[in-house]
Amino acid sequence: MLRFVEERELKPILAFLKEDVENCIYLYTDVFMYGLDNPNMKLWAYEENGEYIEIVMKYHDSFQIYARKDAKWDVEATVELIKEYDVSMVNSRVEIIEVLKPYFEDRYEDSYGTIIRLNSIKEFHQDHLVEMATLDDVDAIAELLAEDPYYSDSYTKEELVAQLHERIRTGLGRSAIIRQDGKIVAHCASMTEADKIAVSGGTITKKEYRGRKYGLIVENYMNKIMNQAGYQWFGFILEEKRVKIFEELGNKVVTKYGKLVKRK
Repeated sequence: MLRFVEERELKPILAFLKEDVENCIYLYTDVFMYGLDNPNMKLWAYEENGEYIEIVMKYHDSFQIYARKDAKWDVEATVELIKEYDVSMVNSRVEIIEVLKPYFEDRYEDSYGTIIRLNSIKEFHQDHLVEMATLDDVDAIAELLAEDPYYSDSYTKEELVAQLHERIRTGLGRSAIIRQDGKIVAHCASMTEADKIAVSGGTITKKEYRGRKYGLIVENYMNKIMNQAGYQWFGFILEEKRVKIFEELGNKVVTKYGKLVKRK
């Protein structure tokens, strides 16, 4: 049975998650950074014979779920938690999402993607175009992200602002931007950073500025920063075409992931 986690359990839970961190990156980094002090965080655990089997984290309006591949996790309790909190999104590895999907056919849509280790750096000579965002840029970044259905279907603008603000303020994330004609037109971020593990996300170029390689430039800039700083730097990628491009550039696929997003 899933139960609330106590403060004294955080250290062994982090050790448990780190054994398979590629399948629980956001869960691990958020627990590592915030513990149970953050008001937006809730944490549950399921164990058998003194060993952890499943961890569920609620952060803001989404769930992150991790369970050992070789053990039976508590499907029924997990389904009840999702129903109780009615979150906008549920994230986990593919096998877990496929188990949960039939319980929520009328409430959530499923989608799947690939996680890649980003340690290949391309050569561009336009780094001067890139600057690191500050808290003053959060509203404009959120507006840019909201132009993409990937984000607008999963988050309100207010949720994007809240999460970006919190990550930049706490140092859990950073955003690189390109500014042209007085506005932010390209963006790439570390969406989470902790214990030298980080995730690339939010790569987008404003429609009317596409075709100028701004997306590649800002993304490559972040790749350089994070690799030079010694991070395990991961990308969550939906499009199979992009996966192949990243592989051709020398990056390695590490796992597949899935998510359930509440239907509009």
